[in-house]
Amino acid sequence: MIPRFGRVAAALAGASLFFPFVHGAENETGSPPPLHWQGGVVQYHGSLETLYEYTSNVRRRYERSCDHVGILRPVVGARTEKDEEYRLETVYQLDAEGYRRNPSLDTLDHRWQADAQLGGRRLRLNASNLFVRTSDRASTVLSDRVQREEETWRAAVAGRAMSWSPELAYRSFKRIYKDDLFQSYSVASLSPLLAKDLDENHKVHAGLRYDRIYYSPGSSRNGEAYQGVLGWGYEPGRDFSARAAAGVQSRRYACARTGGFFGLVGDARARYVPRDRLALEAELSSAVQEAPVERPSGYYLERSARATADYRATEKLSLRLSQLYARQHYGDDSARADFSGRRGDDFFVTYGAATFQVLEKVSVTAGAAREQRRSNIGRESYLNHILSASCKVEL
Repeated sequence: MIPRFGRVAAALAGASLFFPFVHGAENETGSPPPLHWQGGVVQYHGSLETLYEYTSNVRRRYERSCDHVGILRPVVGARTEKDEEYRLETVYQLDAEGYRRNPSLDTLDHRWQADAQLGGRRLRLNASNLFVRTSDRASTVLSDRVQREEETWRAAVAGRAMSWSPELAYRSFKRIYKDDLFQSYSVASLSPLLAKDLDENHKVHAGLRYDRIYYSPGSSRNGEAYQGVLGWGYEPGRDFSARAAAGVQSRRYACARTGGFFGLVGDARARYVPRDRLALEAELSSAVQEAPVERPSGYYLERSARATADYRATEKLSLRLSQLYARQHYGDDSARADFSGRRGDDFFVTYGAATFQVLEKVSVTAGAAREQRRSNIGRESYLNHILSASCKVEL
């Protein structure tokens, strides 16, 4: 189950630096989860999920307004591969959301991704698309949700020769607000990466990344970013794995008033399985993202921490508890370089769920979440509680 608040949490996490290039794009576009395949020349897979949610503050405002939400989520995919010559895979997911009391918030959400590996792992092609359309969100204050329409395209090609893995990527983004307010930008990236296995359990990598950010001719938000990163991974067995990466990023914009950034970015993730039925995960992240057009700066710094516990109580019953905290700092021309004093938002998301496997391909899930946003930008703080129930059928 991927409830609506799960999308917010996923967006807050940012892109990974351990797999900073092709893998990171899957997080940026909110692509569907990977599918599990069985034998055959061309394998097909799909699922159909129906979801009900009760939300206590659907518009994310001081003046609360509860609502009942129905969601239909079909997922279809296909994959084919031949020994070490090639592997082709594609997956499509649709989210249709209907609101009982606030039909203007009805949303249609498309996600599509295609991935190809040629010559074993020597060449990889990746393309993805995210499209969201809603009637009108002008009455909400949740800036990270689209007002009317949003679309992201990304295409990348990556090669591998010995330990050298360069990638060239292009990403375009478009967002349309009410009253024809428009935001559009594109990012072209070049990312050479050097990776090496120290031994059976340890892996290291070092990489550079250059981004060219383009809004429109003469825009003050046109700019460029440079990033260097060092990473390490450790996986001694099934019980434990860890990976971490840290780097320095520098951003410069065409207009000095838009501000710039120079500082540390990175992430760290660890997974521990103390028993067969219990799995613990922790994640820390610090990343720089492009800001919405209504913000005073072209970027924001995002720092987040997440902890998750999964427990399989019986063969058919599994439980999950997750806690997320994220801080978004928005820059402006008067802020200090260490981001102290900058305007920003604090997000707290607590989520718990229980999943029961009714039949081999049928499962039901019940969940609850608490969303809180504390903001020093206008009156954008809110508190929201969500209850959800879903049924998923594997096709």
